[in-house]
Amino acid sequence: MQKFVLLLLTFGLFPFAFSQVLEIRVLDENQHYVSGYTVVVNDSLKKINSKEKSMYFTIISNSKFEIKHPLFSSYEFKIYATNTAEDTIRRVITISSQYQDLDEVQIFGTKFNEIDNRENEFIIDYYPYLNEKTVLLTKYNNQCYLKLSKLSVTLDSTNLDLKASQIFIDALGNFFVIGNKKVMQFNIVEDKFVFQKRFDFESFERTLENAVALYKDYGIYVSFSMHNQLYSLIRVQNGKNESIYSFFEKEKYKRALYFYNRTVNYYMATIPEKDNLILMGIWDGDLMSLNSHPNTELEQVGINPNKEIMGMTSWSDKITSNPLSIETFGLIDQLVILNGENDSITHISYENLKISKEIASKTHLTGDYFFDYFYNQIYMIADKKGTKQIFKIDINTGDTKLIADLSEIHQPRNIKVINDQVYFLVLDKSGYNRLLKVN
Repeated sequence: MQKFVLLLLTFGLFPFAFSQVLEIRVLDENQHYVSGYTVVVNDSLKKINSKEKSMYFTIISNSKFEIKHPLFSSYEFKIYATNTAEDTIRRVITISSQYQDLDEVQIFGTKFNEIDNRENEFIIDYYPYLNEKTVLLTKYNNQCYLKLSKLSVTLDSTNLDLKASQIFIDALGNFFVIGNKKVMQFNIVEDKFVFQKRFDFESFERTLENAVALYKDYGIYVSFSMHNQLYSLIRVQNGKNESIYSFFEKEKYKRALYFYNRTVNYYMATIPEKDNLILMGIWDGDLMSLNSHPNTELEQVGINPNKEIMGMTSWSDKITSNPLSIETFGLIDQLVILNGENDSITHISYENLKISKEIASKTHLTGDYFFDYFYNQIYMIADKKGTKQIFKIDINTGDTKLIADLSEIHQPRNIKVINDQVYFLVLDKSGYNRLLKVN
């Protein structure tokens, strides 16, 4: 929970004269002064604190302030100017750390164990591998590296010629390093990386990213309709598509369609032809693409279409157009669909691609999962009042078993599991990720 201490005082004006002034002091949770933060005023003006204890700002009506720091949670507030221009408003803010102070919890030899300590090397992503090995994607001096390690010992390392952001494993068990434009496929042979081929990112999205099962002559892909209210599994074979499973949330679709049409109708009625993406025939169908169309003529008469469209879009996205809570996993012997909309577990046979069994889950399915490809097991990551708990799902009975509770860890991220062993990242005081495992 973000904590803050607020102190408002009127004070003799310093160092400004004849205008209302805000004095900001920023403290950490131990009441020590924080430096190195940035203050953003009204979404544009930025002022960086180096070592000063106080920062001063001239206040205009309804001034919006945001405190940003790489190691602390951001904090926003608004100041309303008063009639007394000679006053100084003082605000003392305590901001909360984003990182985990690992001295606060027992790490070594007890509940959690740090399995890879890399000084000054940032862990971008990782993937737990067999025999206590880990595939690491790291960055050092703006250079990305792919590494295979075991208990902090590097077994193989290679520098990458792309800015990578993620490690991905496909439905066949092949590894990929994903960059913003290129994707590299690799495997691990005798503790060495063997690189096989490159893709452009568009080809990767089209052929591999949404595939849940791949065979010699066909693949099974996940498909979403507009607003993601229709979830489908599609078999693609010889250039032909065939739906083998679908789930349609009719009520959500109706609400989503209402807000979608409302936004489009407002846009068509408001935006002149010369600025109108729809009339120009270049709209991609995404509501977010309808934002940010400056028109001084409308602004002069007090109309801000961007603000209205953004509000409609945000309402639609957050309330009615969220993806359905459904995921499919390609296990060794069958497809398994976890449906969080009705808390059901559906089995589809590979032999005929028909539903073989459908059971009720005994626990609410959250929609956050990790599939352990190597041990053919699905895990659910649940958020219980701000703390993470990891459950093992029995797909045949609908039961779940708690295997890890991360309530003692502040903001565990990128949680992954192999053979019931839970791994996660935390951010340390120096701003680097540390990779931990639950014992």
